[in-house]
Amino acid sequence: MIFYHKTTVTASICANFQKEDYPIVIDFSAFNPKEPPVLVLRNMSGKAMCMLANAVDVGIDIKYNEVSTLTFTIAAFVNGEPTECYDKIIGYRLVDLRGIGLFVLMNPETTGDGILEKKKCTCYSLEHEFVSKQIFMENGTFNFWNRATCC
Repeated sequence: MIFYHKTTVTASICANFQKEDYPIVIDFSAFNPKEPPVLVLRNMSGKAMCMLANAVDVGIDIKYNEVSTLTFTIAAFVNGEPTECYDKIIGYRLVDLRGIGLFVLMNPETTGDGILEKKKCTCYSLEHEFVSKQIFMENGTFNFWNRATCC
């Protein structure tokens, strides 16, 4: 898992210019692993449902040209009290990691030993929505424009 730190990326410019390396400093200090991240559960329309304050083992893997992932675990009961909106943590909900972005929650895995029940959640960045989009067309050739029939 990638936690935030300062890193330097080197980019090469080689169009009509002399080839030079320009350092780009990316500051990842917005996510401080010492303090618990703020996770907000939302429905697919974006309306906030509740905060996931009891999420533990929060990890994020940010990829700039692929789908990023967010993982966390949440228990059904904490100190004998039921976790707020534990039953609402289901697939195809949005999880807002404040300051970072929105992630789509995909079918959390429920585990339990009879005493402690947990949900291990894996969320994918919003680019993952494109995986489920499909276009259905009837078989055949569609004549959108034909010079012979036009004018």
